[in-house]
Amino acid sequence: MLIRIPREEAIPLPEGQYYWFELVGMAVLSEAGEKLGEIVEVFATGSNDVYVMKRGKEEVYLPATKEIVKQIDRQARTMVIHVMEGLLD
Repeated sequence: MLIRIPREEAIPLPEGQYYWFELVGMAVLSEAGEKLGEIVEVFATGSNDVYVMKRGKEEVYLPATKEIVKQIDRQARTMVIHVMEGLLD
């Protein structure tokens, strides 16, 4: 079931938890500070969420794990990721 509420009525989440709408539109940066793309979608899987990053004309699926996602800054609207070998290929 889908429930919609105005953003301003959303209950603040604990540190380290995010609403999907907060993530969509965030710039994705490498740990070195290189802009890699932007989050355009989030979806759930059996084990973890997946962030869809638009990179040029391609979409890259980023597992929402501590190994990949290193930092999320709501204020700066940025997500820092660890670029593991093969992740962006």
